[in-house]
Amino acid sequence: MNKYVSLITFLLLANAALAQQTHKVKVAIALADCEVLSTEHPTLSQVTVYPNPTNQYLTVEHFFQQAEALLIDTSGKQVLRSAIDKPLSKINIAGLPSGFYVLQIKHQKGIAQVKILLKR
Repeated sequence: MNKYVSLITFLLLANAALAQQTHKVKVAIALADCEVLSTEHPTLSQVTVYPNPTNQYLTVEHFFQQAEALLIDTSGKQVLRSAIDKPLSKINIAGLPSGFYVLQIKHQKGIAQVKILLKR
């Protein structure tokens, strides 16, 4: 397997109170026995969820024959489960309290996850 060495240039902006100067620092990072597996998340790119933030409904667009939506709150509790068998599906979340959630779309190719903000 090939070894890769990447040269990364970082721009460090000094705090205005310290010097108001921009410092360039070059850092060499050696990566051994690495290979690129993918540059794109295939399951996430095939799912679109909107609007986000929302206050009542989520619309889920997907290209799978069958899928299931799970909504999980910040404590890890599953608060909603819904089959989404149409390419364009609406999920009613109006009865849930405001806050952050994770929407998981389970389908035959894997699981896509999207962070959702429900606010009133």
